[in-house]
Amino acid sequence: IPGPRSLSVVYNNVRGFVHTANLGQISPDLCVSKVLEFQDFLYSHSPDLVIINETWLKSNINSNEIFPHGYKVFRLDRSAATHPFDPELPKKFRANGGGVLIAHRDDLALSSYKFDRFSTQAEILSIIINGRDLSLCFSTFYRVGTLSYDNLSNF
Repeated sequence: IPGPRSLSVVYNNVRGFVHTANLGQISPDLCVSKVLEFQDFLYSHSPDLVIINETWLKSNINSNEIFPHGYKVFRLDRSAATHPFDPELPKKFRANGGGVLIAHRDDLALSSYKFDRFSTQAEILSIIINGRDLSLCFSTFYRVGTLSYDNLSNF
């Protein structure tokens, strides 16, 4: 598959596309000013690849509410599998927040797929991009500070 000769990559820890006060809601409202600022950046710079940590998104928020048309988005929102309740530290448990995503422009001459063969209690997302002469793996990782080191020893 022919592909681009180079890729522009942007990484950001956005610390939430959702208002902090709405995090616990089943259908939280997006932080419109933060989403608009992010979309303005995408329109102005058109990065090939976007990697974001701490999206704070939930499954009922569609990726097209964040990304304009023209991006293929892979997400891993926080879940009980990636951030289980710890009975030894009940006050530090956070059911909301976290989340990672990787997106790329869909007009690039490449193919991509989600690589999710991980077994750990953290938010790890990787995609494989197949281009002209090589394949590249892009990954992002978010491990909330309340999880112990033990959850990575089985990785």
